[in-house]
Amino acid sequence: MKVIILNHPDIRTEENYQTVANAPLAQSMMPGYLASVLRENGHTIEYIDADLKGWNLGDTLNWLSNSEFDLLSLHLVYSFWKTDSIFNLLRDLREGRDDFHLNLFGYYPGFHYNSILRRYPFIDSITLGEPEYTVLELVNSLEARDDWRTVRGLVFYNRSAGSEIVKTDSRPLIKDIDILPFPIREMDGLYHNSNGITYILGSRGCYSNCTFCYINPFYGDYSIWRGRSPENIVEEMEYLYRRYSERYFYFADPNFFGPKQGAEACISDKGEVSMDKIRDRVPRK
Repeated sequence: MKVIILNHPDIRTEENYQTVANAPLAQSMMPGYLASVLRENGHTIEYIDADLKGWNLGDTLNWLSNSEFDLLSLHLVYSFWKTDSIFNLLRDLREGRDDFHLNLFGYYPGFHYNSILRRYPFIDSITLGEPEYTVLELVNSLEARDDWRTVRGLVFYNRSAGSEIVKTDSRPLIKDIDILPFPIREMDGLYHNSNGITYILGSRGCYSNCTFCYINPFYGDYSIWRGRSPENIVEEMEYLYRRYSERYFYFADPNFFGPKQGAEACISDKGEVSMDKIRDRVPRK
């Protein structure tokens, strides 16, 4: 089974070039981590960062139309009034072929799945929260020809039940993010940005509960800060230095420093969050 993980082109305009939605925070290394988990579990994947390649939407559509794949998992970033252009690309692709599963993941589709699925019913599924093990289970289910609609962490438009939108059970948080393989960077010479700085992620979530922020709600109702161990972070830095001679790193963490006490103590071995422990440990703003 062939899987494509796609970062679509960033549609820049003079008005939104420097907005928060286009900053590293909006990406958080999700496509690279997803690709690495799928590859580690034996799946044939191709990770394409169309933006780093300098492709426009037409280039991306042309490449996809001439590629063979069974699952397209797209990291969708909100692009203001240009967002419809990305959906039009997907519609054109779907009209040309109907032999693949189309999945979306990321902050934007994770919050606005209702409006997206009702407006664009050709999308098969949207991943909620951390994509790695949800999409892995989706790939395994599709490959085994099982019912993928039982996969935890998905939402989809049930075409057989009128206008019903179905959300499956939530997937537990990844308690120990050290277990994740290092993210795949698209290709030599392209994976870093134009300033020669390599993005790296040292943690997920946040220890606070600010009402205006989307970070914790994306991961779940009671998400908290989870940090990688210093040893694991340094190991990735050393790997990037040895392979690519990279010496400059940009931490794309929403909250790099984390709480005074280990938030991991609030998560059980099953990935379930203890609200009592959170109330005892986590400061509130």
